[in-house]
Amino acid sequence: MVGTAIWNQVRIAREDRFSSLLNPSEFTPYRLKKVEYASSNSSLFTLRAPRRGSVRWDDGGENDEDTEGEKEDGEGELRELLREAWKRGVWSVQIKQPQLQIARSYTPLPPITSTSPPTPPSPSSTTTTTKSTSTSSTADLPPVKPIANPSSVSDIPPQETDLRFYIRQHTSGELSRYLHAIPPNERVFVRGPYLELEIPEHVEEVVFIAGGTGIAPAMQIADLMARRERGGKLTVLWACRMRDECAGGVSASESGAGVEGGAGSGQHPPSSPSSWRNWLSLTNPSPPPPSSSPRRKSPIVTSLESLQSRLNAHPTAPTSSLHIEYFVDAENKMLKPASVLKHLKNGDGSLKQGTEGARMIVVSGPEGFVNLWAGPKMWAGGKEVQGGVGGWLRGLAGEGGEKGWRVWKL
Repeated sequence: MVGTAIWNQVRIAREDRFSSLLNPSEFTPYRLKKVEYASSNSSLFTLRAPRRGSVRWDDGGENDEDTEGEKEDGEGELRELLREAWKRGVWSVQIKQPQLQIARSYTPLPPITSTSPPTPPSPSSTTTTTKSTSTSSTADLPPVKPIANPSSVSDIPPQETDLRFYIRQHTSGELSRYLHAIPPNERVFVRGPYLELEIPEHVEEVVFIAGGTGIAPAMQIADLMARRERGGKLTVLWACRMRDECAGGVSASESGAGVEGGAGSGQHPPSSPSSWRNWLSLTNPSPPPPSSSPRRKSPIVTSLESLQSRLNAHPTAPTSSLHIEYFVDAENKMLKPASVLKHLKNGDGSLKQGTEGARMIVVSGPEGFVNLWAGPKMWAGGKEVQGGVGGWLRGLAGEGGEKGWRVWKL
């Protein structure tokens, strides 16, 4: 879903209720307020909305002429719109590359709450990052530069209406390369929101299969379940190419296992050349040498753990919970059907059943990853549609979800 233009969407609210600061019909110039190092090839971006009367940003947004009432009214509209979006399901916005006039859809990360632990500091400017010799799609790109002064970005307090994104830098990705190249406080043109997948109130359990930055929609679902009265059970199976994408992440099944170099030990072998091509063909790369020092915790892992704390503390717990498993290509720990199947079964080995539509399997990530697990989407009537369930999930859930699990491809 990330990086794919989506033009035919279900709108989250009626046309006359859209905020003047964010709407699906026209692009609004936001400001890039913060860029945080996430991994050697990805970053976290924070965009901030303009004040209602200064959408042109002629003066950098410092001296707009709004009255206080107009400012509060515009921000109030935006807060209402975003709160409604967070309650509905998985949603996205489009970001435009102004020179090429192309747009791509990106999934916002849940807002930082007062109970969220602070984002770990980025590597200092003295950190040496070597260029990967990987055969992956990022092989020809320089690594993402660590932030020179981490304290300068942490000094910017988050706002409820900020839009945060987890974006990988791709060789052929015009939008991702553009975002990684522009300086802080630059204008970024945004429109939306667009509803990608509604999570109705009767959905009680979701198994989410994520590849790379496809983890963002899973975080939205975790936030939604933590917000709503009924809660919900969410299992996230996150497949990464390199350990630095999920550094510090401890799988629930390995917590406390203390296996040297494994997900539960707190120390991880360094990333080695790897690619989705290796992953998809199920060929195992040579294992990397062991590491002698622990790594920093990924900010995405920090956010996932914060969401886990919120959902696990829900009034309906333990019925409501967030279970996270990490799979790292470079460590020969691949996400395979058996890893998914165990979460679709009861303790006695029988497949979970229940009210129709109460259980979902969601797949999100690069196109090849989604196709492998659930089969390709189809084009019908001039728009992209789900199509039947294929890939590995066809045997697990059935072509039409007749085994009790509805499958959705993002």
